[in-house]
Amino acid sequence: MYTKNFKSLLITGMVAATFLAVGCDSGDTNTNDRVDDSQTHFVSDETTTGTIDLKLKDDPIATGSTGRFIVEVRDSEGSPVPGTRVSCDSEGNLAILDPTTGSSVTDSFGNISGTVGCRAPGSFQLICRLPIGANKRDLELVHCQGDIPEGFNGFGDGTSTGGEGVGGGVTTDNDDINENSNVRIDTFGFIDGTSTDPGTSIDNTFNPDCNNDGTLDDPEFFTDTLISITIGNTGSTTFRAQSYRFTARGNENSFSYSSPSIGLGGADVDPGAETTVTALFADAASDKRFVGDTRAIPSGTYRVTITVTGTNGQGDRVSIRGTGSVSVDGFNNCN
Repeated sequence: MYTKNFKSLLITGMVAATFLAVGCDSGDTNTNDRVDDSQTHFVSDETTTGTIDLKLKDDPIATGSTGRFIVEVRDSEGSPVPGTRVSCDSEGNLAILDPTTGSSVTDSFGNISGTVGCRAPGSFQLICRLPIGANKRDLELVHCQGDIPEGFNGFGDGTSTGGEGVGGGVTTDNDDINENSNVRIDTFGFIDGTSTDPGTSIDNTFNPDCNNDGTLDDPEFFTDTLISITIGNTGSTTFRAQSYRFTARGNENSFSYSSPSIGLGGADVDPGAETTVTALFADAASDKRFVGDTRAIPSGTYRVTITVTGTNGQGDRVSIRGTGSVSVDGFNNCN
């Protein structure tokens, strides 16, 4: 996933002024496998616009079943673009079974094909994008219909599937804080660049020419930023994490932002256990923008407060809060 010249430090979420550390072997929900895009890149400039077109071959899909999709990449004249990496991700409960990492290279016809599986009923986004140099992506809403079949336990052991890294979608609800001492945010951090580990740094500047030779054939690996949240539960009932929202306030500038509520896909935290969930935090274009915002994030250090909302075993609404910081700058993620 993410490790090119990226200094990854664990950020510890602070709940009630207490910092708690967690190990690397915490359970992971909604994981998002990132693949090095250092192969041939389709780079957009003033002479090449090109398109990416995601098409569903099967929709709706019965819960517990699979459906097919195809992604077509074309240049400005409509001709196929072979050998270009396409990366796909999905909302929680929509697994990408093929390609298993969510990423593949277009064939000689400029296409990739894939398979998704419905873990639960609902409507879930499937998103596919070109490398950031092209600044293009497409999405479709996959409709999963029907009850979960009796005895259905997902698709395999879950380790050979991609997707489910987008969380459960963006909503606009605003829940009041209801602190619950049995559920807590142990840590949170940010997955950026090619690092697989949550850190305290976010790259906000895309470098299209790592070789500095003017050819634009070696762009920097520049991706959406995810937030990784580890939730602990010392209570006697399961906590279901449904959404999170955040505020970010600059320490060296006046820039601030409060996000809408962002879905977590209904991740369960069992009694006496911890669960790590990931969701979108910032979108990548030629710059970085907090999810839901249209402004580029200026360089600086930001105080970030996150609020996770869900339900306990009695169906009561519970919200928990954690605070930390992140550094945003033009970090070098070139080879």
